[in-house]
Amino acid sequence: MDNRKRSSKTENQNQVNFTIGNNIRKLRKLNGITQQVLSESLNVTFQQLQKYEKGKNYFPACRLPDLAKFFLVPINTFFEDK
Repeated sequence: MDNRKRSSKTENQNQVNFTIGNNIRKLRKLNGITQQVLSESLNVTFQQLQKYEKGKNYFPACRLPDLAKFFLVPINTFFEDK
């Protein structure tokens, strides 16, 4: 795989991470939930949740149903780029 394809794939992954993280943050704030409360409910550290919300780390796909259930939204909500 040449560097252009690898770079494009990395950029796409980063954009998905950013979109999911941004939507997590929006939903959390919309519902008046602190990072501490959400991180405890997801059983992750406060710092890890911050990384998810900033898009620095990917949110594991297997955990999206838990997150959707917590916020009472469909999973595709996290992929919407508004």
